[in-house]
Amino acid sequence: MILFLLTKTAFGQDNLISLSIDEAVEYGIKNNRSLINAEREILMAYNEKWKTIATGLPQVTANLDYSNYIELPTSLIPLEKFGGPPGEYSEVQFGLEQTAVGSMRMEQQIFDGSWIVGLQATKVYLETSKNFYEKTLLEVKEGVIKLYSLVAILKEGVSLLENNVENFKNALKPNTKVFFAESLGNPKLDVIDLEGISKHAKDAKVPFIVDNTIASPSLLNPIEYGANIVIHSLTKYITGNGTTLGGIIIDAGTFDYSSGKFPEFTEPSPSYHGLKYHEALGPLAFIAKTRVEGLRDLGSAPSPLNSFQVIQGLETLEVRMQKHSENALNIAKWLEEQSEVSWVNYPGLKSSKYNQLAKKYLKKGSSGIVTFGLKKGFEGAKKVAESTKIFALLANIGDTKSLIIHPSSTTHSQLNVDEQKSTGVTPDLVRISVGIENLDDLKEDLKQSFAKI
Repeated sequence: MILFLLTKTAFGQDNLISLSIDEAVEYGIKNNRSLINAEREILMAYNEKWKTIATGLPQVTANLDYSNYIELPTSLIPLEKFGGPPGEYSEVQFGLEQTAVGSMRMEQQIFDGSWIVGLQATKVYLETSKNFYEKTLLEVKEGVIKLYSLVAILKEGVSLLENNVENFKNALKPNTKVFFAESLGNPKLDVIDLEGISKHAKDAKVPFIVDNTIASPSLLNPIEYGANIVIHSLTKYITGNGTTLGGIIIDAGTFDYSSGKFPEFTEPSPSYHGLKYHEALGPLAFIAKTRVEGLRDLGSAPSPLNSFQVIQGLETLEVRMQKHSENALNIAKWLEEQSEVSWVNYPGLKSSKYNQLAKKYLKKGSSGIVTFGLKKGFEGAKKVAESTKIFALLANIGDTKSLIIHPSSTTHSQLNVDEQKSTGVTPDLVRISVGIENLDDLKEDLKQSFAKI
């Protein structure tokens, strides 16, 4: 049982009705104007049919003439005609006070082509009316079920929003040093409530770090919603061609490290002349320590060519992300219509349980990653991933070209089924990274791969 958004107006007030899905369908059928009119059309068709049939049956006509004389006419009869005295007359009334004359006639039409044509027309009219009713009935049921499902999804989305925030709060321990999350998960494609989690991080006095790789800085800036530190894989959308390995750290400079939980920033650094990073740099302590100690010790500096490739990709990021998002949404909607596909996951879809969060945080688009399940399960999903021609079989994401992979048999193959499910991977799952190619070409490629399973 869920709260179904049916509205009744009474005295200027809207009332919500709690209905099961069967009750909702029944309510829709009883109150749909098109369906009511379709029922009336069937009755009219039946009447027309029987009227036409009646004209071809034996026609019987009957007639009854009835007369009632209140006063009969009187005649004078000479009595001498009957042996009476001459010159005398007697009054005599002739006729009946009441008369009735009846007649009956029967006619049978032997052959009339117009009658046969008319009869066939009424039959067609009746069948058409019945078909229209059935079509309307299916449309009403489908519409109610879709609306019901949408309400259920919205309800689940609200619950999800509450849960993914509370999960962070509930997982908090005395030794917790950081809240870490993906703004858009891979491969779950789960959207998190950044603002809600940020509030709990502030209460716990720990920094909130967000991996924003899939959304990219073009679609989402987590710092605007309370994140303290944002990280990206440069290998993915930012570069956009899979030629460079790299990452980036963005520090908002908004976290106070003086709580006592972070001695590495408040105590003298033995590796950097006893520098107290927080004392010297305040909220910039983290990024400064990362650069002067992390880069020094790890040497993770990109080559000039890699840097050039990243910068070249960054120049077109906004345009590419818009196209990635448009193509992914189009492909996701198309996949929902394919008979070989059992489910589709994309935050931009109305059917997604993360759609409400996507509307809040991903207003410019939901990026280019789509996951879907095949009815043929593990083997079907594996076959599809291996048989595409335009989609390249690669574990990477974020290329301008489209990529495809079956995680269960590749990237997650060392995990058992339960372990895979915990990461969002199911045996039937296929993940695609939708590129910026022609949509018709991408659909045809997937269609030909579906035909092989």
